[in-house]
Amino acid sequence: MNELISYIKKVTGLEIEELGHPAGSLNRLPLFLREGYDFLSAEFYNHQVVFVEHKSTEDVTPSQLQKHISKLESAFECPVIWVFNEITYYLKEQLIKFRISFVVPGKQLFIPFMFMDLNEQQKIRTTRGDSFSPSAQ
Repeated sequence: MNELISYIKKVTGLEIEELGHPAGSLNRLPLFLREGYDFLSAEFYNHQVVFVEHKSTEDVTPSQLQKHISKLESAFECPVIWVFNEITYYLKEQLIKFRISFVVPGKQLFIPFMFMDLNEQQKIRTTRGDSFSPSAQ
């Protein structure tokens, strides 16, 4: 989660204020959610949110994430933002289609309820020659 905090600071210029989990919020979650994810409760742009990162390297489907969102948001009583170290193109497109908030540190930040969509793109550098080619003259 340290990579997430530094990425958000880099792209927004704001520090994330880490908060403690609300009393008993983790106990309201099913065991598979408590053990399968890492949680970071934080205040971000005056909104309390929970960043959630999958502990295993197994792929998750958008439908699984949607089912987990309702349980997580009711337990924490605030919006959930998924954190991925890597993401497939298909999963990214599905998350955007269903307006599910997510962050891929160093690459993309998509939080629709805050109207945020930041996408890191590689800059292509072009070089100019000092002279014209024979066909251009």
